[in-house]
Parts: sequence; structure tokens; C-alpha cells
Amino acid sequence: METKAIDKVTALKEISGETLSLKEQVQAKQICSQEDLFAANDLLKKIKQRIKAVDEKRKYYKEPFLEGALRVDNDFKPYLDSLEEIRRILERQKIIPYQEEQERLQREEERRRRDIEAQELDAKQKVLDEIAKKTKSEFAKQESAKVAEQQEFLKTAPIEINTTVRSQKATGSLKKAWKFEIMKESEVPLEYKSVDERKVKDALKYGIREIKGLRIWEETTGVTTR
Repeated sequence: METKAIDKVTALKEISGETLSLKEQVQAKQICSQEDLFAANDLLKKIKQRIKAVDEKRKYYKEPFLEGALRVDNDFKPYLDSLEEIRRILERQKIIPYQEEQERLQREEERRRRDIEAQELDAKQKVLDEIAKKTKSEFAKQESAKVAEQQEFLKTAPIEINTTVRSQKATGSLKKAWKFEIMKESEVPLEYKSVDERKVKDALKYGIREIKGLRIWEETTGVTTR
């Protein structure tokens, strides 16, 4: 038991140094490019690995004696809390804001591309309709109908942005979920009363973003890494 106590002191010293080093790296981390994002994602994976490793050490030293469990928790808990805090800082203050801004820019670019395509389709349809009117061409009518379908697709198709980031050491992506809270229950439609969260979440899944009496928003909660 005495040898184990000495080992624990050594382990805590190593953990303390590693935690301080990771904290300094997170504080210094700036994300201004895709390469910076790769490096940040690698660092996030390393922090999560350290959290797991420190917790496993805590369990290892706690296992032989239940009476000393609280003392062991108190020894390791500050470092786990510190690691969790620097993980949150890296995720919420550095990685997520950068990726959300990049996602916004990609959405704007996709909207511009769709606007240009819609204008081209509109011009094409006018030509086909004119041909169909003058020549009674069934082919022109059919092609015009196809163009109309393409126009409708452009209007209704959701814009999907891939937030996955892959580097040599880690793969990460933004984890998003639509949330809601009841603002005025008396105004909530009958089919959503109770409020049936499963029905609301199903509605959100299929693209509904406005339900009377509810406030609906998208919340980014973290970054998944492998």
C-alpha cells in the first residue's frame, strides 16, 4: 500500500504537469485557418484522451479501498475539472466559433450558387415556353416541366454543410441538436400539447422550424472526435 501511495504521488505530479501544459496550449491556440482547425481538433482529442486516462488512474487508486474513495476523488477531481474546463474553452470559444463562421460562409456561397442557377433555369424556361407556344412542341412543354421541377427543388432542398474535419490524428465534427422551450402553452397547436417532445422532435427532424407557442433554436453542444 505504501508503494502504491508513492506511485500515486508520482502520477499526480505527471498529471499536474500535463494538465498545465494542455491549458497553456489551449490558451495560446488561435484558429484562423483550416490547418489551425486541424491542429485544434488534434489537441481536443488529446485532452479527451487525457480525461479518460486520468479518470482510469483515479479508479485504479480508488478500487482497493472504499474508505479512502473520497480522498482519492478529491486528489484527482481538481485535475479532471481543470481538463474539462480547458476542453470547454477549446471547443466553445475557439473551435465552434470558427467552424460556425465557416459554415455560415459556405451557406452564403451555396445560396449565391442557387440564385445564379435559378436565374439560368428561369431564362431557360422562358425560352422553352416561348417555343412551346409558337410551335406547339410537346418536347418543349416536357422540358419546361422538368425545369419547373428543378426550380422547385432549388427552393425547397435544404442546404447541408459537412462540418467533419479530418487530420492525421483526429476526426471531428460539430454536434448539433434542435431545442425548444414553451413560451405560451395556450397557443401551442393541439397536436403538440402535453407537450409531446417526441412529436416536436419528429417535426424538427422533418424540417419544421416554426410551431406556435414554442421557441425553436439550433444549439451547438460540442465536437465529436475519434
